[in-house]
Amino acid sequence: MADNSFPPSSRLHHASEFDAVFKKTELKVGHPAFLLLARSNAMERARLGIVAGKKAARSAVQRNRLKRLVRESFRQQCAVSGLDIVLLVQPAARDYPNSALFDILDELWKKLARKQDRLVERP
Repeated sequence: MADNSFPPSSRLHHASEFDAVFKKTELKVGHPAFLLLARSNAMERARLGIVAGKKAARSAVQRNRLKRLVRESFRQQCAVSGLDIVLLVQPAARDYPNSALFDILDELWKKLARKQDRLVERP
């Protein structure tokens, strides 16, 4: 049975970790609802940081819903490893129902995995 937890080792905690991804982005995948920025890390697992500001969703309830959905999708569907990922929630995300957001995130994780494979294949 797969481990569906989201332990602290799977999260970006400090501003310096977020800044490192912003400053040295190696992979970028976008959609009107989300933007994924990623860079390699020296670990075997991927780590996720979520940025959901007030411009993306005015109420804390909306922001928390979006963050919960992203974490759940990451746990279930993200097949990448060795990356620090920052996911920026865009204002368009609040207009989608939960099922559509899961589908969008599933496709973004797949695109990120394909880009990571291509990055690794380069000499």
